[in-house]
Amino acid sequence: SRLIEKLNDPHWQIRQAAVEQLGKIKDESAIPGLLNALADSDSDVRDAAINSLAQFGKQVIPGLIETLQHANQNGRIAAAKALGQIQDQAAVTALIDALEDVSAWVRVAVAEALGNLHATDAVDALTEALEDTDDRVQQAAANALKQIGKKDG
Repeated sequence: SRLIEKLNDPHWQIRQAAVEQLGKIKDESAIPGLLNALADSDSDVRDAAINSLAQFGKQVIPGLIETLQHANQNGRIAAAKALGQIQDQAAVTALIDALEDVSAWVRVAVAEALGNLHATDAVDALTEALEDTDDRVQQAAANALKQIGKKDG
């Protein structure tokens, strides 16, 4: 569609508008382009892609996991955020693995996603992340453990 072509427009505002529209109409043929938009150079486009992909729900989880494992740093962060929004436990194992990411910013986003998912399976990994070399990751892990604990109580 013409809208999907706009995902490659040189102007970030046009890419953002295209991403938002594709999320609204839930055009499944747009999913690969939306996954690519998670790694966009512009943060507004990435945020729009997170929200648009979340509209599709479970069907985008495999693509998000692939992005979490293989994209650039911004793409990995955005994929973690989207997985945290979709609220499906299918992503928990991949997120736990991503707590080992080389980027502290990715590890922070992953810890936040696990907290949003109330992922009780992640408690051990998040407890280990309290010892992370980066204090932002330690804080995110602590917050995630609090979120998970609140669900149990």
